[in-house]
Amino acid sequence: MKYLKLFENVMLDKILDKISKTGMGSLTSLETEFLDKFSSGEHREVETKMKERERKYKGMLEYDPRKDDPDAYKGIGKAFGVEDMNFNDWTDQEIEDEKYLHLWDQLYDEDMYSFLQQYQLPVETGELAWDKLSKPIQKSFRKYIKDIGMLD
Repeated sequence: MKYLKLFENVMLDKILDKISKTGMGSLTSLETEFLDKFSSGEHREVETKMKERERKYKGMLEYDPRKDDPDAYKGIGKAFGVEDMNFNDWTDQEIEDEKYLHLWDQLYDEDMYSFLQQYQLPVETGELAWDKLSKPIQKSFRKYIKDIGMLD
């Protein structure tokens, strides 16, 4: 039973760590709702939504097309007339940049707002394409993703 209690508090610990690092103002509406409902035990539905978001983000950050589904890329390449469609010649940096590009494009609105607010960036920044962002903003975004627990 003690183990279950510890396991149940993992999400709470992540939120409290985030508050320690970046303050209450950095919390998303889901995180705030989770805290509000935690003491009454009504946090499970919110926790499920948060875990889905986390799985989505981590899936994007862990995916490596050089290793994952290479046969699928060959099939796609053939369909479009590309003989040898693979990513074997991509560097680690190119793969990482591509991951963050996709993450930036698919970030939930509340997480984008939280990022922009935390780094005091204009709202219009969230509308820019990844490659149009300045290097300091890209670096801040990478740090933000780590700070919210998406990277270890």
